[in-house]
Amino acid sequence: MPRKKKKSKSGKRFSFRNKWLFISAIILLIIALIVIVSIILVQLEIIKNPLNFRLVPQEFILKDECSVIAGQLIHTIKNAGTCEMKCKINCDSLEMEFYNYEFTKNPGNCHECKCYCKK
Repeated sequence: MPRKKKKSKSGKRFSFRNKWLFISAIILLIIALIVIVSIILVQLEIIKNPLNFRLVPQEFILKDECSVIAGQLIHTIKNAGTCEMKCKINCDSLEMEFYNYEFTKNPGNCHECKCYCKK
């Protein structure tokens, strides 16, 4: 009578490792597929890019059209609040997202208002 071979414990462990390796590979493929599909959707602008950190904001300078009336200098951009409001309107009209602004008050001259917008 031929002898039956007994399965060793190392054989069971090896097949157990193979199962976990197969499951891990499937999980990694699913994650990679999700990442690739997300990137494609962002590139096609179907979804908005949640990670805008790599996009550099564009700078726009708004002119303060000041003039002298009755011996006084009159400004169209009087303070930082007006500058911020005009920047938000400017970015919105360009279909961009408002990022930041810089207001520089120039006594005796026109003020300076810089807007920063992101796409």
